[in-house]
Amino acid sequence: MKIPFAVSAVGAALFCAARLSAAETPVPDATDVHYGAHERQVFDLWLPKPTGPDAPLVVFIHGGGFVSGDKSLVLGMHGMLERLLAQGFAVASINYRYCGPGVPLPEPMRDAARAVQFLRANAARWGLDRQRVAVCGGSAGAGIALWLAFHDDLAERRGTDPVARQSTRVSCAFVWDAQTSYDPRFFRRYIGGRFAEHELGPTLYQMPREQFDTPAAHALFREVSPIEFVSAGDPPVMLYYEESRKPLPPNAPPTEGAHHPAFGPPLQARVQEVGGVCLLRHKDDYAAQGGSWAADIHDFLERYLR
Repeated sequence: MKIPFAVSAVGAALFCAARLSAAETPVPDATDVHYGAHERQVFDLWLPKPTGPDAPLVVFIHGGGFVSGDKSLVLGMHGMLERLLAQGFAVASINYRYCGPGVPLPEPMRDAARAVQFLRANAARWGLDRQRVAVCGGSAGAGIALWLAFHDDLAERRGTDPVARQSTRVSCAFVWDAQTSYDPRFFRRYIGGRFAEHELGPTLYQMPREQFDTPAAHALFREVSPIEFVSAGDPPVMLYYEESRKPLPPNAPPTEGAHHPAFGPPLQARVQEVGGVCLLRHKDDYAAQGGSWAADIHDFLERYLR
């Protein structure tokens, strides 16, 4: 079975740097810190050196189709972790619960929100700036990051849990291979092929496919889709795609389309309608104009996180 929303070549070549040896790989300052009771509700944390107070934080969210992947994938991003640390940012890489029985979408998104809240609640412990938090990720992790960027604040201001009282809003998000919607109707309209028929759909939504065209399903699709939460005042986002822009043929298999660049323009249009910032990049743009996405990320974070 081919997993959609998985780790792709984009993540593997993200910063165009040579793979470091195990001896050169940065060692986390905190490992397997629990932000929740479930075994997968953990994160690793790296702090910039030299350490100091109020370091901005970048939270990495792994891909894997919501059914696989791990926080250790941040080590395989070919220099991303090292570049962020050198830029003076702390980096947290989180796990979240996989979709399955009792865990439909958007539970992985809510796990990521809880991780952000936990890091904010414990900012003084690690010298983090709770006001300056960015999220990033690829594929499924990109969808989670965008959901957090656009969703209303999930903070329970009057609650008794000090973690839940923290804000879930972020300063900005940069993502690659992002799905901007998880609505099969969106897939049919913008992505094409047969991606809407992918076999993982019932697992992600925890409902049989024959129920997809019901009011309950449509309400769920809206609740899990980042594009549905776009509003004025949302943080800036940057999207990057590598796959061909060519439309999928009607007979394309259901496993194709998860990372199609056609996910990007509808989101960009929606963000621009409300006066927001959505930068949309494709590898062909750099081939024609020069530069690199690594440099764009550096500038993006200097402007919107620094």
